[in-house]
Amino acid sequence: MSTLPPLPTPETPGLPSWQEWSTHVHIDLNALRAYAQATYAASDEYLATLADEQLLQAVDLSGIGLGTPTIQWILSDVVVGHAYSHGGEIACLKGLQGIQGYVH
Repeated sequence: MSTLPPLPTPETPGLPSWQEWSTHVHIDLNALRAYAQATYAASDEYLATLADEQLLQAVDLSGIGLGTPTIQWILSDVVVGHAYSHGGEIACLKGLQGIQGYVH
């Protein structure tokens, strides 16, 4: 990406708007796909090392308004739920255009 999206700061907590950034950013899609594949591999490697008690560890996400959830909640509700939510949105938009949506 030509520039990173805006992030929360101590002066501006919470999730910032990416609207202006999204109209100016340039993305090398092949490089982004390669980065995504490397990220998936590193994530799989990390998750395989977690013990059950580590999943119950709390993380302070109060800076973005999420309180102190457990790692288990973050992985299941935020990470997995987030992916399913966007997958459903994309499938819906494709269907509205007469294109095949999500295929399992």
